[in-house]
Amino acid sequence: MEIGPRLLRFPLTPYDGDTFSYESTHGNAAGRFGVIFAGSGAITSKVVVENLDTDRLGAFTRK
Repeated sequence: MEIGPRLLRFPLTPYDGDTFSYESTHGNAAGRFGVIFAGSGAITSKVVVENLDTDRLGAFTRK
């Protein structure tokens, strides 16, 4: 996963089904967080990055 204007890279590690985790190592590093891919069938329509979604800013939806 790449985040931010400097495109910081965070490898995703499989956790359970459509849930992955990554280790936060930059800025306000606070450990391991979840990334959840949701959708219908083979199409992912929503991705939620757990630690970015505390203020509802970490959910990304394909329209």
